[in-house]
Order: sequence, then structure tokens, then C-alpha cells
Amino acid sequence: MRWRWLIVAAVGMIAVGCGFGSPVSGPVDQPPGGPAPSAPQGDQVGETVQATMYYVNPQGYVVPIADSIPKVTGIATETLQYMVQGGPGDAVAAKWGLKGSLPPGTKVLGMDIRNGLAKVDFSKEILHYQTPQQERQIVDSVVWALTEFPTIQQVQILVNGRQLQTMPVAGTPIGQPLGRVMGINLNVAGNINPSNTEKLTLYYSGGAGDRTYLVPVTKILPVGSSTDVVKDTMAQLANPGIPGLSSPVTTQVKVLHTSLDGNLATVDFDRSFWNDQKPDQSVAAVVLSLAQSVHVSQVKLTVKGEAPVVKGLDLAKPVSAPRFVNTSQL
Repeated sequence: MRWRWLIVAAVGMIAVGCGFGSPVSGPVDQPPGGPAPSAPQGDQVGETVQATMYYVNPQGYVVPIADSIPKVTGIATETLQYMVQGGPGDAVAAKWGLKGSLPPGTKVLGMDIRNGLAKVDFSKEILHYQTPQQERQIVDSVVWALTEFPTIQQVQILVNGRQLQTMPVAGTPIGQPLGRVMGINLNVAGNINPSNTEKLTLYYSGGAGDRTYLVPVTKILPVGSSTDVVKDTMAQLANPGIPGLSSPVTTQVKVLHTSLDGNLATVDFDRSFWNDQKPDQSVAAVVLSLAQSVHVSQVKLTVKGEAPVVKGLDLAKPVSAPRFVNTSQL
């Protein structure tokens, strides 16, 4: 795993600053030493708020799930506690066939958020894991869950008040603040030249039956002859080549034309690109993948130059990334 981190650092990755949506506003958390509430307080008893937690699926991928959690002072702390195995988020994860991404017994001892940096202090249980894969799952899930909040762009991980330079099993660097630039569920192509790569974060389909969900994967790829990153993104989305994940769009679809105009990307397909069973998931995957990889806020989707008619969706206008992905409405 360490060599993968070195590749990420060496190639000058494109920063990915936007989250999946717009998490709750207002107070997020208090500085270390202040309370880290894990239950509703005062007149907030019984109130809930939507938040995005990151869990792990049977294939080992980190998956974002949006669900209601208690509305408390310090909602970022509460979000992390919902990601601990054996914690209050077990019921949320189980609905999707997932499990917590943080080791059992892990507690958030405090959190300080200033100037876009969240310093989060964990108990020693955060280090109670055994494999490099688990190490990456922990780091990915903490960084991506916290950067869902608009006040947080980077994360510093502490353990019992101490700043560690590396995680103990695979040596994942955590001495410096981490952001979404590091990617998630990292997939590195073989035989690449670190000085000649591109990074795409794509949303593939995982799960099965009624329990299907989108899984973000950051691919590190050799730079080809194409200079059309929109077309490259769609080509990779249609052909995952990753075990346990499938394309959220029809694999036979071809892109006829693309354009970029400020924060708007336009993609014209040669045929229907969506999955008839879950068209909203297909559209969300396209928009989220382009938002993360091309840094646009809206996407115009057409088929042979015309706005497609998709049941339950209005594609006559540009589409924005959804506020939340994989919402728990099972």
C-alpha cells in the first residue's frame, strides 16, 4: 500500500474538493477537551438529521450511505461514531449488507475545526486492525466522511492526543493533513509511469438485488492520447474492469460529443445510457463521476442531441450532483 501512496504524491493529483452534496449547516464540532456528544441533548431529543457515513462492503470497498442520525451538537463526531463496528450505525449498515469501517470500541475523544482543517482525536482502538486493506478503509472513510461537511476540506488524524506520522500496519502517511486528493478505494493501473498519469474518481454499482449502491473508486491511469477528460471519464465508467463492481450505465453506449463550459459539462450519447431498473442511480453515477473528476457542478445529458425522457427524472435541464448518495429508503 505504501507504494500507492508514493504514486499519489508524485503525480501531482487533481484536488477533489466537492462532497456528494450539501451536508447540514451550523455547528459541527467543538475543540478537543469539549464534549463529544453521542446522544440528543436538550430540546433536540427525538430530532434527526441526514448525514453520510462510510461503511465497508463484503468485497472490501468503502461505501457512502446517507441516513438519519440524532441531531446533536457536534454532528461530525456523531457521524464518525455511527461508522464504528458495534456502534449505533450497525443497523444502518446492515440494511445494505455492509459493516462499520472503524474498529470496535473506537471513540472520538475530540475534534477541532479551524480554517477548513479538522483535527480529530481518536482513542487507541482506532489502531486495532490487522491488514493493509483495513488500514486504507479506516483512512478513506474518516477523510471522506468529514469532508462531506462544507467547513472541512482537510483532516488530521490524532490518537490519544498524539500526532502519528504513519499508520502502524502498512505505513500509510498521516503526519500531514489529508484531503480528497488522496482518492478513495484506490485502483492503480499496472506498469504506469508516475510522471505521466491521470486520476479519475468514478461511481460504480455494487451490491446485488434490492441492495445496490454506488461505490466511488479513484483510478490512477496512464495518460493516453485523448485530451477529452469528459470522454475518458465516461469510457472508464462504462468499463470498470474492477472485481465486484459493475457499470451503472449501459456498457454498449458511446459518447458522440462532449463539451465543457465553465462549471457545465455536456455529454451526448448515441443511445439510452441508463439502467431501466434504477435510472436515477445511473444519472447520479454520471453526474457524480464528472463532478469529482472534471470539477463541474452541473451536467447536461442528451441522446443524439435531444433531452432523453426518463421516468421520474427531468433531464431537460442540466443536472446537479445529488445532495446525498445511497439514501437509506429500503
